[in-house]
Amino acid sequence: MLRELRVRAPRARIVVLGYPRPFPARPADRVENLSPEDQLWLNGVTRRLNDVMREAALGLDRAVAAFGGPGSVEFVDAYDAFDGHEAGTARPYLNRLIVHVKELRVDGRSFHPTGEGYRRLAELVDRQIVTGPGRPMNNLVLTRP
Repeated sequence: MLRELRVRAPRARIVVLGYPRPFPARPADRVENLSPEDQLWLNGVTRRLNDVMREAALGLDRAVAAFGGPGSVEFVDAYDAFDGHEAGTARPYLNRLIVHVKELRVDGRSFHPTGEGYRRLAELVDRQIVTGPGRPMNNLVLTRP
């Protein structure tokens, strides 16, 4: 997907946002019928997914930089972004499990960010936009008059 984005927008600055940790780092209680062990496992899966996403983004960005290409591919680590506001806390930034019993289906908003969660993620993206990739993006084009 990242390569296709580069093909379609070769001068773009691509910002890849990682996933926040869904449960507390040290879960003490069950959340939505998930034991503390289940929560730790899901936190670990989230960390591994973020690691794969980071490596894909950074690998492509290294290639872009090595060839002096324009734009960038930047990874924003959001793993700890919801610290203190994970599922099961007093003020979570993730929606709880929402089940529509009559329809026997799980709502798509389940375990996705709340409005506050999206605001927190937007802060991280805004900060990355201001900070930049830490290298020249080679987007300057000089033309003769």
